[in-house]
Amino acid sequence: MNNPRNMLIKYGNDAKDRYSAPVAQVRSKDILKLKEIGKESWELIYNSPCINEIIVTRKGDEITKELLIRNDEFNQFSIEEFENDKFKEIAEDIIQEINKIWVNPPEELVVIHKGEVSVLNESGTYNQLFPTLFFLEGELRHVAGHAGFGVIEKLLQAMHDNHFNISDIKKIIKFLINDSSNFIGYCGLFKFKNFFEEITFNMEKCNEGDFIRIFSLLSLYTNKLHEWNLHYFPWNLGSNYNYLSYHKKNK
Repeated sequence: MNNPRNMLIKYGNDAKDRYSAPVAQVRSKDILKLKEIGKESWELIYNSPCINEIIVTRKGDEITKELLIRNDEFNQFSIEEFENDKFKEIAEDIIQEINKIWVNPPEELVVIHKGEVSVLNESGTYNQLFPTLFFLEGELRHVAGHAGFGVIEKLLQAMHDNHFNISDIKKIIKFLINDSSNFIGYCGLFKFKNFFEEITFNMEKCNEGDFIRIFSLLSLYTNKLHEWNLHYFPWNLGSNYNYLSYHKKNK
């Protein structure tokens, strides 16, 4: 991947068939602790939008007071590699947003989940908020995915593949993302929509390197939006559709 996205830590059986390149192994004595953390994280996400921050240190390092201080920004990226001045401006804005939401929820998303945007644009049949949240999650998953299967990430993979021409990729980007971008903006994530429109409006003037770099940043930003949306999504509503209870009831 072009930028850090996710690290999959397995501590038990996984229902999904997925593969991640192994980089480390959890010690046997820590599996139980990981299961407790996973259970606690699920309970928080399932029952409330509270944030459970887990600090991981390198082997041998101690947890210091500085690590326990919640940083407002996570500075990791630079605009120095960009040659196109307009893309440099866009990149600076995207990086600023990535830094803001690295450990803090996006303000736009919090407002959406409170229903404030739905009140303004009257979205949701008969004043229901859930359909808006449901379809927003669908579009974010389509665009960003999780751990690399979203449309933006797939386009990035194509950009690095010699069998694809960058000019052709530029032509199909709007067909693949434009409708999703408009809907995501309609739901209240205006910044993503504005970033996408600015990039596509100016992409014919940039070189191949800047094009790949700006979409790498957009991919990371959208991934972070999607992760936060997964955190705030009302998963507890799924208790009404427990398949084990359904089968027991219909036996």
